[in-house]
This record gives sequence, C-alpha cells and structure tokens, in this order.
Amino acid sequence: MNEDELKNDHLRELEGAKDRLTLCIADPLHYESLCNAISGCDGVFHSASPVTDDHEKMVELAVIGTINVIVAAAKTKVRRVVFTSSIGAVYMYPNRGPDEVINEDCWSDLEFCKCIKNRYCCGKAVAEKSAWEKAKQRGVDMVVTSPVLVLGPLL
Repeated sequence: MNEDELKNDHLRELEGAKDRLTLCIADPLHYESLCNAISGCDGVFHSASPVTDDHEKMVELAVIGTINVIVAAAKTKVRRVVFTSSIGAVYMYPNRGPDEVINEDCWSDLEFCKCIKNRYCCGKAVAEKSAWEKAKQRGVDMVVTSPVLVLGPLL
C-alpha cells in the first residue's frame, strides 16, 4: 500500500465501508475533478482549507476551492453541501462587546485579521462569504459548521 492509501485506512475500517464507501481523488482547485468525484452523491462535506505564509495566495486558494465545490455541487445536483468554516470567520472582531451573541450576521473584521497577520481567519471569512453568495446564486442548499477547535492528526 502506498502512503496515500495508508492515510485513508481508518476510513476503510468503518462499518459498512467495504460495501458503501468509494474513495475518489478530488482537488478543490480543479473543478472537473470535483464534478467527477461528487457526481451521484447526495451530500458533500467541504472541509479543505489551504495553509500558507502568503496571505493573498491563501485567501485566493480558499475562495477558488470553495467556489469550485459549490458550482460542482450545483452542476451535479447534490442535495446539500456542508461547509466547514471556523470560529475565526466570525469571531475576530475587536469592537464586539464580550456579552454580544455571535450569530450568522457576525463576521470577522478582515482589516483587523490582516493587521494581526491572521491569514487563516481572513481566508475562512472570505471563503465562507463567497460560499454563501455562490450557493444562493446556484440554488445550492448549504449549511455551515464553525468549529472552535479541531483535534487530531493532519491527514
């Protein structure tokens, strides 16, 4: 088994995986690979996020990948897209009071994120905003989860 196959071993060990799991290679930056991978699926979980030291490149890659997922989901008639965002997309706002409730109307202050060089939060905020806009345009049913902390090894 090669390295790519080994990193997905835990998925192959899931109950029912032998009968119901198909693994495909899809690159969020390559639209056609997404269409091929998700064709026939009812749902798509988009949890990929680029991480790089280049702020502009990271935001650009996050947005391009996210838009590609939404457009591919629309084209292939996926019923729902679950987009993994981040608390960083909504929480990085220095002027928000400590007792204010954070909801779907809250966004991180992009200028503040740039000022403190927090590329990840900026990228997640811009990507999520882009996802909502594109999902609305294309009629894609999308939900977003904004985890505070993700644990585990990088796969």
